[in-house]
Amino acid sequence: MAKDGNRITISDDSLSPYVEQFLVPPCYNSEGHPVFFGSAHLDEEVRPCKVTLWGHKLFCSIWVDGSEEVLHEGPFTILPFTEEMELVPAEFGRLPPGRSPVVGGHDYECRPLYHALVSIEPSGPRVPGMAANHMVRVDSFDRYPLY
Repeated sequence: MAKDGNRITISDDSLSPYVEQFLVPPCYNSEGHPVFFGSAHLDEEVRPCKVTLWGHKLFCSIWVDGSEEVLHEGPFTILPFTEEMELVPAEFGRLPPGRSPVVGGHDYECRPLYHALVSIEPSGPRVPGMAANHMVRVDSFDRYPLY
C-alpha cells in the first residue's frame, strides 16, 4: 500500500489493515459488503471503478464497453471518503451550484471521467459508477446502464 495524495494505491489483491480498519465506505452492495470509490490503472486510461471488500480481500471492478463488469487485476487506487466530502444529487450532467465533481480518471483521449454514485432501483443500494460530459449515460457497476 502506498499513499498518492489523498488516494491509497493497491498493487496486489491483499488487503491492507489500514483499509479495513480506518476507511469508511460510502456505500454497501446488495450483499452488505463495503464498497469504495476507486480508480483502475489501465494501459492508456485511468477509469473510475468499484472496489469491494469481501472478507479480507479487495476486488476492483471496471466496465468494459459500457456493458460488462469485469474484475480488474492491475493496480488501482482507493479514494477515501472523508468528512469533507458529500454526495449530492445531479441530473442530466448538472451539479448543484457551488459543487464540483471528483475526477476519477481519464479515457484514452484524455477526457476526464468522474466518480458517480447511482441507485439501480429507488429503494436499492447505491453503487459507484462513472460519469463524464461526453457520455450519454452513467454506467453503474451492477450490470445496468442508467440513462
